[in-house]
Amino acid sequence: AIRALEILAFLLPILSVSTAIVMHRMLPAGLDRLLVAITIAAAMLNVVLAVLLARPYGEVGMAVSVVTVEAVVLGAVYVATRKAV
Repeated sequence: AIRALEILAFLLPILSVSTAIVMHRMLPAGLDRLLVAITIAAAMLNVVLAVLLARPYGEVGMAVSVVTVEAVVLGAVYVATRKAV
């Protein structure tokens, strides 16, 4: 469980930056629909990665899945705000 928590610790800065971009750039710019699309795509990616990684690697695989998806969301939100704003 320690390794999984070490991996999940990467969520703190990722989610902090992602939330700040969403709240201060995307929502005021009226990019709600794009945010919903990113969220739905992230949910689908999370399910795929969970199926692929959780069974063979257990909790570490699931932790990697969650961190990877959130990093992809951060990248998508960043790109969306760079182009739109």
